[in-house]
Amino acid sequence: MAKIFISHSSKDKAEALQLMHWLESHGFESLFLDSDARHGIAAGSEWEKVLYRETQRSHALICLLSDHWLASQWCGFEFMQARALGKTIFPLRIQPGLQTTVAADIQHLDLTKDRDDALQRLHAQLTELTLTLQQRFDWDKTRPPYPGMLAFEAEDAPVFFGRDHETNQLRERLNQHRTLGNASVLLMLAASGAGKSSLLKAGLLPRLRRDTRHWLVLEALRPEREPLRKLAQVLATANGTPQHAAELYAQLQGEQALPALRDYLEQLRTPNAQWDASVLLSIDQAEELFTTAEPPQTQALFQLLLAAQQAKLPLLTLMAMRSDYLAALQAQVSATGALETSLFALDPLPLERVSDLIRGPAGVVGLTVEDGLVTAATRDAATADALPLLAFALRELYERFGADGDLTLDEYHRLGSERLNPLENAVQHKASAAIQPDRLGEAVQQALRDAFIPHLVRVNDAGDYVRQAADWEALPAAAHPLLDKLTNARLLVQRSVNGIKRVEVAHEALLRHWQLLNGWLREEHDFLLGKQQLEHSLREWQRLPNAHKDKGLLQGIALERAREWLFANRSGLSADERAYIQHSHQAEEQRQQRLEAMLREANTLINFINFDLRDKLKPIGRLDIMQDIQSRVTAYYRNLGDSVQGAELERQRATNLLQQADTLAAQGKLPEAEKLYREAIQSYEQRADNDPSNTDWQRDLSVSLEKIGDILTAQGKLDDAKAVFEKSRTIAQTLADNDPSNAGWQRDLAASLSKMGEVLTAQGKLDDAKAVFEKDLAIAQTLADNDPSNAGWQRDLAASLSKMGEVLTAQGKLDDAKAVFEKSRDIAQTLADNDPSNAGWQADVVVSHAKLMFIALEKGNKEDAQKHIKAALLVLEPLEKAGLLNASQQDWPEDMRKRLKALE
Repeated sequence: MAKIFISHSSKDKAEALQLMHWLESHGFESLFLDSDARHGIAAGSEWEKVLYRETQRSHALICLLSDHWLASQWCGFEFMQARALGKTIFPLRIQPGLQTTVAADIQHLDLTKDRDDALQRLHAQLTELTLTLQQRFDWDKTRPPYPGMLAFEAEDAPVFFGRDHETNQLRERLNQHRTLGNASVLLMLAASGAGKSSLLKAGLLPRLRRDTRHWLVLEALRPEREPLRKLAQVLATANGTPQHAAELYAQLQGEQALPALRDYLEQLRTPNAQWDASVLLSIDQAEELFTTAEPPQTQALFQLLLAAQQAKLPLLTLMAMRSDYLAALQAQVSATGALETSLFALDPLPLERVSDLIRGPAGVVGLTVEDGLVTAATRDAATADALPLLAFALRELYERFGADGDLTLDEYHRLGSERLNPLENAVQHKASAAIQPDRLGEAVQQALRDAFIPHLVRVNDAGDYVRQAADWEALPAAAHPLLDKLTNARLLVQRSVNGIKRVEVAHEALLRHWQLLNGWLREEHDFLLGKQQLEHSLREWQRLPNAHKDKGLLQGIALERAREWLFANRSGLSADERAYIQHSHQAEEQRQQRLEAMLREANTLINFINFDLRDKLKPIGRLDIMQDIQSRVTAYYRNLGDSVQGAELERQRATNLLQQADTLAAQGKLPEAEKLYREAIQSYEQRADNDPSNTDWQRDLSVSLEKIGDILTAQGKLDDAKAVFEKSRTIAQTLADNDPSNAGWQRDLAASLSKMGEVLTAQGKLDDAKAVFEKDLAIAQTLADNDPSNAGWQRDLAASLSKMGEVLTAQGKLDDAKAVFEKSRDIAQTLADNDPSNAGWQADVVVSHAKLMFIALEKGNKEDAQKHIKAALLVLEPLEKAGLLNASQQDWPEDMRKRLKALE
């Protein structure tokens, strides 16, 4: 039921109460009226906060318009808040002859003229809103209640459950954009398998289509190769003239693009006089704009959207896109101009809603579901790819066992195997049953492999396997019968695009859970990754003017790998790719000849390092000699100048500067070290600015900044060190935010936070240090929880706890510090027990006990201090006897023994 907020002046209380009673009598019981004992503000409540909260919770706001309402500051606040939140607003005039421009763009209902008619219209609109919220749609009984791995379509709206909250959030966000003129493009971002397409097509769009007063909803567009052509087809079809799609497509490509779009939008709104309605263009799988679509098509589409925004056309765009392509979209938006966008992050489906996914569709078709099945499926769904695997398993469950009207736990278990639970095994079993790989001949199996790799699967920039559509005729003919069988098993999808038959994987979960295919992908990972890079390089090279073509040729490892494919006649390479590789190969041979002189100089340097360095560094620890060699290498790189260029060479130059600076720092030559660090940072900053998407350059820059910070800290320049560490932390934060699943980025962020915390501690800003260490600790805890078997993460967690304990100790919070140090010790002890031969783990245990000893002494607890000293000695003395203590640890055992004696 829609939750309704009644906005009124206190001087119109009687009219508000009358309306409330009328709403209740017609079944609308979820109401908020501030002055009512049942539906209003409870005694003792903070009324301002209650008003704000209830405005947020409501689905609709009824404004009782009068001079009193117009004069009320709080009534105006309620209206503006509801409008900003995208709520549905119903202005009701309760004063005859009222003159107002409030909500002039919304149809007013006048209770002073024909009250019964106005209330009847209000009832109809509230009922329509309630039906939209309750997701009541007619069910086509010829369709299965569980679509399987395929995305839900509009026809599946009656059985789409579990995403009501997100659907309403999206609806309200779009209403915000429509009423307030916010960004013209809303991006719905989520990881693969989160259900973006289903939420869009079966959740949001069917509901918006019911709101004909405000929305005119186009069919969802999928970009593929020609998104602009797809837009023309969608517009022409919506206008009832699909035969004019080609003509509109030609117009959208030329100078008449904006006038043509304006005319079509007006034609769409004219038949039903929807003059206040905005047209919603939704783009599903929008990542194809940057992977599959032809770049000029993508560019033209974004330019058209920008032109529509600037012309204030009644067009809003919703893009459903994988999160890992946000950077690509931002780059396109930046290149296009001032296209305004906003983000909507779609989180993975919470486990507690798995029951809705199962029971909701079952209730629509009259199926009974055993409680144990729901419990077991919820447990099994606590993994990656849970949503597509669950969807597929439910379809299998329904088709195999649903004829008797019930689904049981036993039937669910029958989908599993000895090694895999039902969700994991359903896809594996279906694929194997479809093609029976054990009975396939070698040639046929190779043909199927060649069809998938590289035609149907590619590797994205993050190194993940992702699906891609392929033309049927481009796939090996010997694989066609098997592809048909996989299509019949609903694991592949075949469709016609502009008269061309295309095929693609139904969902990327298949790539991870069909063992045969996943094995092929692992074996071919390097090829897929290289093929992706080759395709990108070829596109960039083709766009270069002829005068600069040589700058876009393949070089280095990329060329070496591509030549191997070319000379081995590797399948999957297009004619353009083969020609590009051949041209790059010829150019590289010519370049190698020009570099021979430089290589001779490099060989001289290498010989010096391999022979002279070996003789000079026989006495271990001769940092002066190491610095001498590094100076020679630095001079070599400087002498190269611009004659030899390349990102890798530049990185080597900067890395050598860092190494030389490290040596100087170890010698105590801090000013000289700082100078070289800053020179390296300048190189990293330039590269990072030129290629912001290159995470290696960003990470190198962050690490270099940390080294400068260390130097400044050692020099006592704490404010300067803090500023540098903050820059390093900002880079680490960006890397971690862009790829939350990358544990390495998360660990770098934790390290940056730790450095910042140490400086704040040294400055005596203990509260600030504690706040920073808490963030560091949160990351370390998450990494350790996500991979409990990773000793590195566990040790990081122990270190983070230890630093937190030090701050708490400095603050005088000894009990809190003790509790934190004990946690750190327990982790260190576990690591040491798991690997007794690791002296580093053992030393960590000693350090933990030492810190607990100091806490005990601070508290005057000698007995507790003795206990920790003895525990430390139990670890130290065997290490001492075995000669495993390093130079800095040699004095630990004797120091502990003296402390113990002093306490006796």
